[in-house]
Amino acid sequence: MIRAIAEGRPHVASGEVGYHVLDVMLSAEESAASGEFVTVNSSVSEVPVVPADFDPLARTV
Repeated sequence: MIRAIAEGRPHVASGEVGYHVLDVMLSAEESAASGEFVTVNSSVSEVPVVPADFDPLARTV
């Protein structure tokens, strides 16, 4: 997130994405417990792609 902000590009650590991830996880848990399909009610707009040359070990500050 810090590198994305410093580079002026969008980051993926948003509340919208976090909520959707939580909704998917809870829906999967409910589906496993009930043995039935469960609809995921949330959605998220397209998440920006991490650049191909992204180095997760590079210094951020």
